Amino acid sequence: MMEEELKNLVATAREMINRREFDACETLLATAMFQSPHSAVPHNLMGLLLEKKRKHEDAMKHFRAANALDPSYAPARWNLEGYAE
Repeated sequence: MMEEELKNLVATAREMINRREFDACETLLATAMFQSPHSAVPHNLMGLLLEKKRKHEDAMKHFRAANALDPSYAPARWNLEGYAE
């Protein structure tokens, strides 16, 4: 994904999460992960979505995946540390 596409994905996903459109957001993020398998961004967003759905263990898997894909991506690192038990 290009940088502009990633920015749009982040904005759209955040809006959907805030509106509690969880199923549609999950579909959007799954598609983004498929289209950009090496991007940390969709995994990090999926982690946030799963935390909102109270699926902590699944969320942590996505935060870890995001961090593994790009250790320099600060949001993934913050979420991994912030949501850790």
